[in-house]
Amino acid sequence: MLNELIKEKIEQLPEKIGVYIFLDKEGNVIYIGKASNIKKRVFSHFRNREDPKDLTLAGKTYDIKFVVTDSETEALVLEDILIKRHKPRYNIRLKDNKTYPYIKITINEPFPSLTITREVRPDGSLYFGPYSNIGLVKKMIRHLRKIFPIRTCKIKISPDKKQRPCLDYHLKRCIAPCAGMTNPKEYGEIVKNFIEVLNGHFEKLIKKLKDEMFRLSKEMKFEEAAKIRDVIKALEKIAEKQRVVLPRKIDEDVIGIEKIENLTAIFLIKVREGRIIGTEQFLMESENEFEKSDLVSAFIKQYYIASDPPNKIVIPETGEFVKELEEIILKVHNKRITIDKAGNKEEYALIEMALENAKVYLSSELASKRRKIELLKEIKEKFQIERIPQRIECFDISTLGGTFSVGSMVVFEMGSPRKSEYRRFKIRQEGKPDDYHMIKEVILRRFRRWPEKIPDLILIDGGKLQIKAVLDALEELNISNIPVLGLAKKFELIYTSSSDKPIQLPRDSMILKLFQNLRDEAHRFAITYHRKIRSKNVLVSVLDRIPGIGLKRKKAILSRFKTLDELRNATIEDLTSIATINEELAKRIKRNLEKL
Repeated sequence: MLNELIKEKIEQLPEKIGVYIFLDKEGNVIYIGKASNIKKRVFSHFRNREDPKDLTLAGKTYDIKFVVTDSETEALVLEDILIKRHKPRYNIRLKDNKTYPYIKITINEPFPSLTITREVRPDGSLYFGPYSNIGLVKKMIRHLRKIFPIRTCKIKISPDKKQRPCLDYHLKRCIAPCAGMTNPKEYGEIVKNFIEVLNGHFEKLIKKLKDEMFRLSKEMKFEEAAKIRDVIKALEKIAEKQRVVLPRKIDEDVIGIEKIENLTAIFLIKVREGRIIGTEQFLMESENEFEKSDLVSAFIKQYYIASDPPNKIVIPETGEFVKELEEIILKVHNKRITIDKAGNKEEYALIEMALENAKVYLSSELASKRRKIELLKEIKEKFQIERIPQRIECFDISTLGGTFSVGSMVVFEMGSPRKSEYRRFKIRQEGKPDDYHMIKEVILRRFRRWPEKIPDLILIDGGKLQIKAVLDALEELNISNIPVLGLAKKFELIYTSSSDKPIQLPRDSMILKLFQNLRDEAHRFAITYHRKIRSKNVLVSVLDRIPGIGLKRKKAILSRFKTLDELRNATIEDLTSIATINEELAKRIKRNLEKL
C-alpha cells in the first residue's frame, strides 16, 4: 500500500519524458531514473512487490522530484550527470562514481580544438572514451599530435584578429590557425584524420592518404607528397602493433564481467577493422544484489552515452534488455547497432579473454581492498583510535616569503584519494604569517562549512604546535571525538595529542607510507593553489604600475587574462577588444610589458 504522501506526490507527477529523483527522510538522494513517462515509471517502482530493489525504495522514499526534458536522449544524459553528482546508493554506478576522462573535439567550431575532460555535455562536440587510464590517454595524444597537429588551446579564433603563434607551433604540434597560417578546409582534414585514428580505422585512413600521396606525386608536388609518406609510415608502425583477431574487417566491442558481492569488474576489448586497438577496465558498485544482465545493461548505458558505439557489442549473455539498449543507442547516436552473444569461434575466444581479464582485475582489486582494510585496522590499534579511520583528512599550509599563504585539505577514504572532496583555503589572517593561527583558521572554516562530514582521523603536516592548533579549533567548535596526528618532515616522526614523545615507524612501514602519501598530496595541492594566487598577484602588481589603468580597467583586464604570460601574448587587437581600452592605452600596456 502506498502511503498518502507518496500517493499524492505520484499524482502530481507529469506524464512526460524526463528524470525522477527519490529522496529519503533526511533529504538525501537515494535513487535517480529516467523515463519516457515519469508518472507511469515512478508508479511502477511502488507497484512492484517482487523486485527487492523496488521494495527497498518503496520503504525508504519520502519525497520525489523530477526534471522534464525535451527528449529521451537529454533524459539519459541528465540521468548520468545527476548520478555522478549525487552518488545515490541504490543506483549501479562506476566505482566511487569516479569520473573517467574523455577526449573532446569541438567539431562545432571552424577550427576544432582537442581537450581532455571528465564532464560530458550536449554541446555539439565529439567525445571519445571514457578511458580508465589518464596517463595513457595523454601519452596517446602527445604521440598523435606529432602526426596530426590539432590545437589544444581554448583561444577563440577570429579571422579578423590574428595572434602570434605559441610554442606548440614551433614544436610542430599545431599549424597555428590563430595566426591565419591555415584555412578551415586544410585544418578540417587534419581533424578528420585524427578522428579516424581515435576510431581505430587505420587501413581506411592509410588508403586515403596513399591516394592523396600518389595524386601529389603526379602533380610534381614532391615535398607535400613526402610529408604524407612520413605520416603513412607512422600510422603503419602503430597498426603493426595491433593484433588481428577477426577474419573480417569489422568493428565491435567485447564486454567481459565478473561479480563478487556488490563489486563488479568490467573488461572491455575494442576491435576495429578486425584488430584489437585497446582495452579498458572499470569497477562498478551497487548497494543491492543485481543480476549480471542488469550490471552489463547499466554499464552499456553509462559508457555509450558519449562514446560512439561500434557496429556490434558482444556480451556474455543476452535477454530482453538488449532491445531496449539498442533503442537507447539509436536515439542517442542515431545509429543502429547489434548487441548479441558471441557468434563465431573468434568472438568466443574474445569473450573468454574478456571474462578472464575481468576475473583477474576483480581479484586484484579485492586483494588491494583487503590490504587497505587491514592497514586501517593497524592504524586503529597502533594509535588507539576508537574506530577504523575510513575517512582521513590531511591539512597543509603553504607560505612563500611571508605572503600568499594558503591552506589545503585532502581526503582519503578507505586508503584511497577522494579528489572530489579536496578543498583549498586562501588564508585571511593579516600581518606576519603564524603557523598556529593559520592552521586554526583553516580547521574552523572547514568544519563550519561542512559540519555534516566528520573524519575518523585528522593528519596535520607538523608536530605538537600544529596538533594544538587543530585541537584548539575543534574545542572552539565543541568537537571532541576526532583523533589528531602530526607527521613532522625532518625525521618523519609521528606526534599524537596524548604523548610528548613522538613515534618513529620503520622506513618501510605501510602506515608511514600512507601518511607520507597523504602529507605529500596535501602539500602538492596547496602548492598548485599557491602558484595560481601568486601568478595573479604578479599580474595585478604589473597592472598597478602602468599609468592610465584604474580599478575598473584592471578588473576588465583580469577577467580576460588570467596570467602574466597570457597578457604578454595578447595582441593590440586583443587588448582593444576590451571595452574600456583604446589603441593608445593598449600600446602603452605592450611597451610596459616589454620592459619586464
